[in-house]
Amino acid sequence: MVNNELEYGPSIIVATDGSALETGTTTARAGAGIFYNEGNPKNISLWLPLTLPQTNQAAEVTAIKAAVEDNNGIPNLYIESDSKYAINALTKNLTKHEDQGYIEMSNMRIIQATTAALRKRKGKTLLRWVKGHSGHERNEGADQLANLSAQKDHPEEFDLTIQPAYHITGAKLSKMTQSLAYKGIRQKKLQTNSHQRRTTSQKIDQIQNEVEDATGKTPNEDQIWKAIQHPDLSRKARYFLWMTTHNAYRIGEYWLKENFHEEIQDRCNCMHYGVPETMDHILSQCETPGQKEIWELAEQMLSSEFGRRCRVRSRARRWLQLVGCAALLLDASNFGGPDGVGEYGVEPRRSLRRRERVKEK
Repeated sequence: MVNNELEYGPSIIVATDGSALETGTTTARAGAGIFYNEGNPKNISLWLPLTLPQTNQAAEVTAIKAAVEDNNGIPNLYIESDSKYAINALTKNLTKHEDQGYIEMSNMRIIQATTAALRKRKGKTLLRWVKGHSGHERNEGADQLANLSAQKDHPEEFDLTIQPAYHITGAKLSKMTQSLAYKGIRQKKLQTNSHQRRTTSQKIDQIQNEVEDATGKTPNEDQIWKAIQHPDLSRKARYFLWMTTHNAYRIGEYWLKENFHEEIQDRCNCMHYGVPETMDHILSQCETPGQKEIWELAEQMLSSEFGRRCRVRSRARRWLQLVGCAALLLDASNFGGPDGVGEYGVEPRRSLRRRERVKEK
């Protein structure tokens, strides 16, 4: 039970915080810190289990869950957190999320488990927001503990099971819309069908390797798909990247199906060089008229200030690097760097526009 005000009686005040390193990469690590006071043996530093997203938001919610379970017999529990996301997810937005069945909600699993832990707790709980990095003693202590998780050798074992009495499933029909129902069906299919096209898996691996070679960072699969749909890319660009990553264009071996006539199977080969067409060949190897001019323009762009921020090697001319560019166009809030520039060295297009307007003034 979560209250805004608590009754008098025995109480505990605990601060929680979350931290994440290299978010969105295959080496991401997220940690949670639970701090009571200096030298308290109950202070905890947790490295999130790998079954949970290694993100700061997931870590913030996990820290609250750990604090709740550690104080189950305390009549009044004060939990201080600098995460409005975590507090709102467990209070202000809880009814809405449950009514909509948590459809397409990030961190659904840990939020549901934390909600169940709050309802199961026998005492009353107050979630209180505090401003982070402002000299608040308990918050600073929790932040340090969360950062210490990066030094751990192994992630923690964390119980995310929910007793049926505290588990609300499904969505209310009165809150269901056609769009929400479609999203729910799609989400269910993705959860129950883990099959992925073999060629798609190969392309994802190749993209990760290319981006790692170019930037030293390896984006995870979710981040690649998210970046491919980045709003800073045009619809045509997003469609091209999605189709190319799925190897869905009708080129090369696609035309070698047994039920195709011989003249159709001939489409497999490049009409200029007679070799099987691949996206690598089309984009970076074939010297058909017009391609040279296109790549000269591309190299001019990549040698500009924008290209230097992207850190993409213009001479590589591999489609995998072109797809990998989308993984670099990530919001600076995910890859925090100096002056609003992401860790990958890419400034969001919105920031560029703001700077242009400032220069005009």
